[in-house]
Amino acid sequence: MRWLVCCLWMGLYTITVAQEKKDFVTALDAVYNHQQGQVSYDTLTDQLWDFYQQPIDLNNISYEELKQLHILSDEQINNFLDHLQQNGALVSIYELQAIPAFDLATIKLLLPFVRVAEVYPPLFQGISPILQQPRYGSWLS
Repeated sequence: MRWLVCCLWMGLYTITVAQEKKDFVTALDAVYNHQQGQVSYDTLTDQLWDFYQQPIDLNNISYEELKQLHILSDEQINNFLDHLQQNGALVSIYELQAIPAFDLATIKLLLPFVRVAEVYPPLFQGISPILQQPRYGSWLS
């Protein structure tokens, strides 16, 4: 019985690992075809594998890191950085659609390699300080 359970777990693990590699290869091929052979496939593989394993937060990304992705043009990178400077940190990955020169195809290419740490405003933002403090009435006494 233990042998059967062990084989089942190993089979599931193999399937999971194989699917992850397939997803990376699919994303890599899409980026390679998008950048039209400007960088060799091996170089692109090495650079993108790190980003795939640990997607980089777009709110803390530099011009050089965006360039290493080989997905965005100089115009798109400049538009992105201008957007961050004018509007502050991205709230969601969906905000990329509002940046000039970003289309859905480009955003889909970026998704496996980047992330946006979603930030929400404080719960009591805009409420007067009196209302923010908990009120303990006589029911606690």
